[in-house]
Amino acid sequence: MTWDRDMHTQTLKEHLTDLLEWGAAHLAIEPVLRAFPAAHAGTQAGAIHHTPWEILEHMRLAQHDVIEVLQTPGHVSPVWPEGFWPSTRSPSDSAEWTGSVERFLDELAAIRAWVSSRETDLYAASPRGSGDTVLREILFLADHNVYHLGQLIVLQQAVGA
Repeated sequence: MTWDRDMHTQTLKEHLTDLLEWGAAHLAIEPVLRAFPAAHAGTQAGAIHHTPWEILEHMRLAQHDVIEVLQTPGHVSPVWPEGFWPSTRSPSDSAEWTGSVERFLDELAAIRAWVSSRETDLYAASPRGSGDTVLREILFLADHNVYHLGQLIVLQQAVGA
């Protein structure tokens, strides 16, 4: 049997798009975000340093940066850490929370579509110039999202929502 790079790459892309949404060994991102009560978005729970709002915005800002790195030539990432965290501990209202959830999910859908595109070369060097590949950037994004999703789930339980 011969190794078919195109077939294996397509299989890898399918696995990556699934990984970006989770739902297999972990809870899927969308239902968790949609179910989180906006009324508790600014609630700090015990010794947990960040509020749900800060975590959601951090996820959204980091995801947006990865997308920009991969798709916008010459993109300059924000300064770490302040460019990747919100300036407020809570949203101004429930509409701001919902809007952030929607932007996050829209960009997640866009990056999933981009990954699955035939034109996307997972093995190409990352435009970041760090020596990483596009594949590494996508794996980082999936890992980052699920890590913080776990934090949101713990926070939801901690605030009794």
